[in-house]
Amino acid sequence: VMPQLTLNNGVKIPILGYGTWDVRGADGQKAIETALELGYRHIDTATIYNNEDIVGAAVRASGLAREELFITSKVWPSDMSRENTAHTFEQSRKRLGMDYIDLYLLHRPSGDIYGAWEALSSLHSQGQVKALGVSNFNAAQIEEFHRRVSIKPVLNQIELKPTVQQTEVRQAMQRLNIAAQAYSPFGGGQGSREMLKNPVLVQIGSRHQKTPAQVILR
Repeated sequence: VMPQLTLNNGVKIPILGYGTWDVRGADGQKAIETALELGYRHIDTATIYNNEDIVGAAVRASGLAREELFITSKVWPSDMSRENTAHTFEQSRKRLGMDYIDLYLLHRPSGDIYGAWEALSSLHSQGQVKALGVSNFNAAQIEEFHRRVSIKPVLNQIELKPTVQQTEVRQAMQRLNIAAQAYSPFGGGQGSREMLKNPVLVQIGSRHQKTPAQVILR
């Protein structure tokens, strides 16, 4: 069973998620189905990834109950406003084929983030989204945003890996009880291959009988 983390609003999130930013088409759907077969229960997508439809199809093909799954999507800055964000969310929900989305994020700290958050807060109060968060916010941005909104973000999804540790923003988030969620933990693309051969990580892994990948995720 995948361990879970309890967010600041009481919602539980699986500690490991399957990111789909470069997952497309029939092969992409099969990859998501395989991830679910292997025990992933958290799937992360976004409107800009243009693949919410295959995420939904993979979930339906899995036969898993909706409440067993945790689905994240995100709104891109060009769709951020009180009117547009509500519409974008509804399109996300329809493409996924789901009654609700577990977590919805502001993808970047640009655009009308406060108008977008108002729209999402309304959807949250209606139960259409269980938790709200942000992505790519730095320390100053997350502090100001937290101060100005009534529904507080549950997490900030940021690039986090051994070579990008984001100490300042993580410390700010800790003070505010906002979880840090890592994307690209292995570095992404060619960077992943290099990271998994990193001699320090190999050494740590050998000491604990773990792979470098397991060391990074832990």
